[in-house]
Amino acid sequence: MAAVVGVYLGNTSASLAIHKAGRTDIIANDAGDRVTPALVAYSGKDKAIGLPAKQGLIRNSKNTMARACKIIGLRFSDDTVHQEVQDSGCKIVDKDGKPFYEVQLNEKPTLFSPKEVIKMIFEKLLEISQANGGNDIEEAVITAPLHFSNEQKTEIREAAEDAGFDVLRVISQPAAAALAYDIGQNDRNSLRRVLVYRLGGTTLDVTVLVVNGGMYRVIATESDTALGGRKFDELLAHHLAAEFQRQWKLDVRSNNRAMAKLRASAENCKHILSSRDTATCAIESLCEGIDMNTKVSRARFESLCWSLFQQSLSSIDRVLSTANISRNNIDQVVLVGGSTRIPKIKQLVQEYFAEKEVCQTIDPDSVLAYGAAIQASLLQGREEQINDDIEAECTSKAISVMLEEAEARLCPIIPKHSPIPLRKTHNFTTSVDNQETVCLSVYEEDDDMANNAGKTLVAKVVLEDIPPMAKGQAEIIGTFHIRRDGSLHIHLMEKTSEKSADINIDCCT
Repeated sequence: MAAVVGVYLGNTSASLAIHKAGRTDIIANDAGDRVTPALVAYSGKDKAIGLPAKQGLIRNSKNTMARACKIIGLRFSDDTVHQEVQDSGCKIVDKDGKPFYEVQLNEKPTLFSPKEVIKMIFEKLLEISQANGGNDIEEAVITAPLHFSNEQKTEIREAAEDAGFDVLRVISQPAAAALAYDIGQNDRNSLRRVLVYRLGGTTLDVTVLVVNGGMYRVIATESDTALGGRKFDELLAHHLAAEFQRQWKLDVRSNNRAMAKLRASAENCKHILSSRDTATCAIESLCEGIDMNTKVSRARFESLCWSLFQQSLSSIDRVLSTANISRNNIDQVVLVGGSTRIPKIKQLVQEYFAEKEVCQTIDPDSVLAYGAAIQASLLQGREEQINDDIEAECTSKAISVMLEEAEARLCPIIPKHSPIPLRKTHNFTTSVDNQETVCLSVYEEDDDMANNAGKTLVAKVVLEDIPPMAKGQAEIIGTFHIRRDGSLHIHLMEKTSEKSADINIDCCT
């Protein structure tokens, strides 16, 4: 039987694991690294993917497309896209309401969608997979962030399939992390609560899972997009800039090229400080022909980042509060993401959970790919005694509605992380005498709180020909049915006349 692979593709990096001949292994790329930078760059007509693109980032940032997973499947008007437009060295433009990267290809401006960029990265990952497991490798399981909508998951799947993968399933990152450590798979009669602490390149995600009967179900999650490995790099880079200014009376913080060099050196120092007490920052010709050569201690790095470390613990506090459980009720903690290698982070998380088991033996950069490879092996039928369904499908966003004729107040209908398929009913009524029409606006929300902030309008349902009656007398029954594929069917019916209106929303949540 052919080997299968697990694929993790994040905002800044990608990794692979292969299941072959009864065992799962993390595999390296052609440079010998377990992590491949999630970058695509053009120089003239030449294309670079992964490490070569990263190596040319300082001099070619305008033609280097980065963090495509962050904006795939989003509208250009989305706040996340607006932030990325500001942060990206490569120009991001609006085309038909969607974000596109603009690069110079053969000296001509050329547009690439995030999906096209991700496809090119998947092509590179397939090449790496086949170099390690044979040319017959095609089947794969891919991980996706928990907050991804069905539309985003579909685009990721299609990008992988266009690249040549046969995608068996797309699973959530927290489920992949728990599966990597086989949590709850051997004793299916036990109930366990797991906290997945994922500190990636651009985001901190903290998720609480309940494992029951071998199934993983999310009960709460907390994301901090202002915290990630790049934030540590930025703090250290500015510290190095201040040190250079102290030595040479030159302020390089407004020099984009010099700051890019400092960020690259800061990232390297951060990696070294995970295993050593000191690291050297050596940069040739940082500014005006002057070299930089200075040392950074682990103690100094921890002092610079202390507020961020505490910020990450606050995210744990919030997710436990949302889940309505105490830290003592958590059975296991799983560390995910390269930044969890930072010794102080590991120490603080371990101290926070006292005597609880903190799972960190699998490479944190590759643990999601490892779990995905295990899931791929189960779907391929290698271990038939284990059910291949390990993750309960849940809504990624909350669903709320608003009657336009009434007060502008959102009414929560379906909470975030509700298991699907599901069906719910809710009664509505008229707000004025002899009202003949009601218009129900349907919104997605990242949070379960019914307020007017952070909501996205996804549809409107109009019910007409309501019989004349006093306000509040009409009984309008709303039925909300989310199918397993994530689509939402809404049915409104006025009880007396049986007048009704329906709408189907594909990939709503």
